[in-house]
Amino acid sequence: MIKKKNAYDIIYTWHDKILEGTTFNFFIFRGNELITPKKDILQGTRRNLILKLAQDFKIAERPVNLIELKEATEAFISSTTRGIVPVV
Repeated sequence: MIKKKNAYDIIYTWHDKILEGTTFNFFIFRGNELITPKKDILQGTRRNLILKLAQDFKIAERPVNLIELKEATEAFISSTTRGIVPVV
């Protein structure tokens, strides 16, 4: 199914909330606010580094609703092996 859709990977969701991917963490920006899930995910080392480096932004560690993707300025994933990859 992923190959048919030309998808890079999949994102796990639960009750209309984005959690994480198979091997990565998920982030969105809404303006100057960086939002990423905190509960029910693996706390990746790259995720923790991004949060540490993003101190100039407002950071919200909370559930990301699927509907928020439409309002996101940017979205990206992070992992130790991939670094930071934009979501398009």
